[in-house]
Amino acid sequence: MFFVSTLAHRIDNPPDSHIIHTADSPADKVAGKKPNLWSRLLQRSARKSGNFGVSPTANEIQPLVVQLYARDVEFESNFPPGAGPARKYWPEEVINRLVNEDSARWELAKASRRCSDEIVQFILDHGKKLFAIAAVTEPDRDWLLQAMEFFHSNGFRDENLSAEVSETPRCLVMDDIIQLDEQLWRRDRAFRICDLQWTALVPVLSTDKANHDFDSRAVLPFKTVSDIVLRGSFSAVHKVEIHRDHLKDPSNRVSHRVWRRRCN
Repeated sequence: MFFVSTLAHRIDNPPDSHIIHTADSPADKVAGKKPNLWSRLLQRSARKSGNFGVSPTANEIQPLVVQLYARDVEFESNFPPGAGPARKYWPEEVINRLVNEDSARWELAKASRRCSDEIVQFILDHGKKLFAIAAVTEPDRDWLLQAMEFFHSNGFRDENLSAEVSETPRCLVMDDIIQLDEQLWRRDRAFRICDLQWTALVPVLSTDKANHDFDSRAVLPFKTVSDIVLRGSFSAVHKVEIHRDHLKDPSNRVSHRVWRRRCN
């Protein structure tokens, strides 16, 4: 898991410049390595939609998977340095902007049965992240509608999902969702959505909270500025930038020290 401590301090660095302290261990160097599942799934789903690589005309709605795959909305986290390929993620603003009533109804209109207004409202109020990752997981829109009905009826909500470590997992757990509906959640689908959820469950750090304890699979919204600022016997300090959507700093007049280490 990741232990992150945020300490505000007044210095002359830019407001989004931060110091990262990470344990210098072999486990950390392996932590970021993931198969290139993300790109393969997105390209497959986009091509099946029939609109991959097509420029939208005025007032035309593009498939959500194509919009999420666009270069201007898909961000990368390359922290910690040397931990493998950069990991993709969607900032908060991207999901809020792309998942709207028009895009939700457009995607679900491809299902063979009508989607209820209740499900659309659930997506808008409580399930934008769930809808985004489900839309990428499987191109079958009948399945997408069933998945959203499953989340709605079983009490899954965006606000209840988190990368924070807790006694009860606050993320989608493969075996748990399979147990709830084995027919809907084949193991390959359950694996994909549980893996892709980390592109949306990106932590939002706050200067009001000193310590954060994140799942080791969490994508941290950091862009490395300097590989190593300081090195100690058991750790290294990195200076990074944090995506603006993932930092709550009401004053915006202080920069922050963010200490990250892996806990066994």
